[in-house]
Amino acid sequence: MKTRWIAFVTSSLILAMPAIASPAQTTPTSLTPVFPALEGVQLTPEQQAQLAEISGQALIEVQSLLSPEQIEQLNTALTQGQSLRAALSSLNLSGAQQHALREEFQSVRSQLAEVLTPEQQQQIMQNARSLRQAY
Repeated sequence: MKTRWIAFVTSSLILAMPAIASPAQTTPTSLTPVFPALEGVQLTPEQQAQLAEISGQALIEVQSLLSPEQIEQLNTALTQGQSLRAALSSLNLSGAQQHALREEFQSVRSQLAEVLTPEQQQQIMQNARSLRQAY
């Protein structure tokens, strides 16, 4: 169950790519555009800083794994309302890219689990369910 909310939050990282013009701008002023499931979750300033760092690093890594054309295709698909799964499927990722993205997401999941309390994780899981039902 925990891996579901973490997977949802992690996949939200990619959803933020259209809003981030360059790696130098990877620290958002609000984390909810990057992690929509964080809406209403009370985070300490330290947690906010840690999540901003995690998201920034992950976005840079994801962008480095995709070609410029794939990044453009992904951004277009997401802005057209495609789900993340459908958008990624449309990219024709190589086996190496799929493997590298899976490893990156696993790394992010581990980092998120270290930063958030069990209560916060529970609240995020509830938010993620609501967001999934909304789509």
